Amino acid sequence: MSERTGVYPCYENQFQIDTAAADASAAVMKSIADCESFGVSFDNGVEEWTPFDTEGWVRRLLTAKAVTISVTAKRNVGDAGNDSVAALAWVNGRSAEKDFQWTFPDGTVVKFGSAVINVTNIGAGDFDEKPVLVVKDKEIKIDNSAVTVLKVMGLMGDEAGPAEILKAYELLFDKTARKTVDSLQLNFGDFATLIRTAVELVAGDSQGEQ
Repeated sequence: MSERTGVYPCYENQFQIDTAAADASAAVMKSIADCESFGVSFDNGVEEWTPFDTEGWVRRLLTAKAVTISVTAKRNVGDAGNDSVAALAWVNGRSAEKDFQWTFPDGTVVKFGSAVINVTNIGAGDFDEKPVLVVKDKEIKIDNSAVTVLKVMGLMGDEAGPAEILKAYELLFDKTARKTVDSLQLNFGDFATLIRTAVELVAGDSQGEQ
């Protein structure tokens, strides 16, 4: 597999969960449908001590590590992965543990055995909620109104150049979102990838609502 560089669209990250019955002998990993955004945080345990020989300087050792992956998704009834997560909203203790894995854009898979699945929301949300892209831990809302999508689709053909990309940017992102994007100081290649990803997201969203 060739090495990939640059900004990746968020959707190239995929998450799978074990959908097998509790008494099954082998895991059955299935992707979780309709994931929209995710965040990752590490909680590190650091021990500190001040020995005489360091003359007042503190020594530290990283002794523990925990990872939390927060995923937001639409409820998709009938999808094996989505149903498996939703079912865990009603259980406690060891019953809330499932094998879980994260598949990166380059194909790398990180698996968490018996991960605690903490479901905090199920089936709720705003009917007019805007799609969101997450870039460098920044959430950026996209205008997915029908008129905007039609205008952008007319601009972003195979021959779209800098002028068309800039116009699509102004249509897809409001002033607040553009200020966030500008603060990221993306190079042109990464900026173009961001715009094309946003176009793909709103175009797919529009098709799904017909």
